Amino acid sequence: GWGSVGSQPFGLRRIVYEGKESPLAIKSVSLEKDGFTVHFTRPVNAENAADLGSYTVEHWGYLYSEKYGSPLVERTKVAPGSVAVADDKMSVKLTLPELLTEKVYRITIPDLGEGLSTRIAYYTLNRLKN
Repeated sequence: GWGSVGSQPFGLRRIVYEGKESPLAIKSVSLEKDGFTVHFTRPVNAENAADLGSYTVEHWGYLYSEKYGSPLVERTKVAPGSVAVADDKMSVKLTLPELLTEKVYRITIPDLGEGLSTRIAYYTLNRLKN
């Protein structure tokens, strides 16, 4: 069908939970006053997650114009200042030296030794948290 990939005439399917343990994955990213908190679907290995040097953060902007698309503008690597693993091991907080608006942040999570299914998270920062 139109708009679907494959032989089926539709693009949506129902997923049924079978009671098995979910994979370790990034659940969400939330903005903090001084950085980001990355939430996971399961507890992480605290020792691996506490290794500050294994996180990579970068940001960039886009040119706004009447034309479609834009190159990445001012792509910059940012060294996190600290990382803190939550007591329940379900999240890590990355503190950054400065947060800039109108930027897309890319956060690369280290190999946590547990088969993290997705290691990259993106956050579009339009407005700082009060």
